[in-house]
Amino acid sequence: MSKPRLFPLIKRFVAAFALLGLVAGCATTPTETMLAVPAPAQKYAAVVIDGSTGKTLFEANSTAPRYPASLTK
Repeated sequence: MSKPRLFPLIKRFVAAFALLGLVAGCATTPTETMLAVPAPAQKYAAVVIDGSTGKTLFEANSTAPRYPASLTK
């Protein structure tokens, strides 16, 4: 009869303990807290314009004030 190896047993125990901790953490978080997370601030802007017609195809956060990346080149 072969004896059980210790390393796979420890690896399974650690994995089960980590999964238990993850599930317990999710179960104790109030639903209101999870749903009331504000949207992240829009820190990027984008504008796509058709070169031939000049029509704006897409714009996101285009009216927010922006500063140039560098003032000296």
